[in-house]
Amino acid sequence: MIAGLIGLFAGTNMLMPLMDFAVNSSQIQAYAWGTIILFIAVPVVALVQWLVRRIAGSKTRSPYIALTFGILWALGWVSAVMLVATVSKEFKRAGQVKTEIGIAQPSAGKLKVEFKDAEGNYYPMDLNWDRNDDEEERASSDLMLSANEDSLLIKNIRIKLEKSRDDSFHVTLIKRARSSSPRNAEIIAEQISYAVEQYDSILSIPIAFPITTQNKFHNQQVIVQIEVPVGKEIYVDGKANNLNWYSVKGGANGLSINVDDEDDNFWRSGVWYVMKETGIEKKFKDEETDKGELMDRIQQMKEEIKKENKKIEEMELNIKNGDTTVNVKINSTAMTDGEEDPAAGASSNPRRLFFGAMNLLKMGR
Repeated sequence: MIAGLIGLFAGTNMLMPLMDFAVNSSQIQAYAWGTIILFIAVPVVALVQWLVRRIAGSKTRSPYIALTFGILWALGWVSAVMLVATVSKEFKRAGQVKTEIGIAQPSAGKLKVEFKDAEGNYYPMDLNWDRNDDEEERASSDLMLSANEDSLLIKNIRIKLEKSRDDSFHVTLIKRARSSSPRNAEIIAEQISYAVEQYDSILSIPIAFPITTQNKFHNQQVIVQIEVPVGKEIYVDGKANNLNWYSVKGGANGLSINVDDEDDNFWRSGVWYVMKETGIEKKFKDEETDKGELMDRIQQMKEEIKKENKKIEEMELNIKNGDTTVNVKINSTAMTDGEEDPAAGASSNPRRLFFGAMNLLKMGR
């Protein structure tokens, strides 16, 4: 338990630069330390001293020790409640601003969305000690801190593809934030720096946007809404997989964090799409399904099967176009003494395997 406390304090100390981006940072830091020390550490220390006294066989009791620990823990409760209340207040109301970006219509009738890095020197801030610090791993890092620690990059960005209201492409930026009032949230949303550039058929957008120690973190979000006319094509670069989407909301029940909520995207990055009257569709339905989608579905199928039979060690899936085939290979270990016979629940495995394979067959259609 003491080792756990040491790790907790060490981890908190490593993340201290992030506290400068918290709203009401001085109050929150005080309440946060009060919660860690008084609400978490005090009960652990009290339990340790009680165990030591029991092991040592001490029968003397001091009412002052119990009273001291009780008072300190009560103060910890106050710190925890005030921490939640203070943070929740600053995420209570939502506000947003919409800006339509004027773009020239691409000459080829196709639009390709690419991502550019944020300006300035930023470095990954995470606990991945094995990071090679190459460009790909840096791009996938969720937290990027500036060299002077006054700016933080976040990737709370979503791209929405919708049918155009006319025969032209349209791009709209929707900036969101949360604060104690809708007007304050709108002011904070307006301060989001997110520059969109166009080079004929290339739409270049930032992979992340900065927040500073001045404007703080207020659950800033950016939605890039692209309207595609019927019959025109669009492609979103695979770097879109590095984007995040989360919402931090405050209310009567405290603070809530929702990850990937309101996910209504029916497209994948790295694939050409064409807009139809009925909605967006893949341009090449009969070509080999993109590798990322295939691997995701295979992994999902593996996990579903393993829930039925935990003895599954390996599964190989081969999909070929034209005369499409699915080959499934399952190796399971022999039962050891004392294990239950899985025959009773095995009948559902072939059915699940069959339907999973049929789902994979539908991927390219």
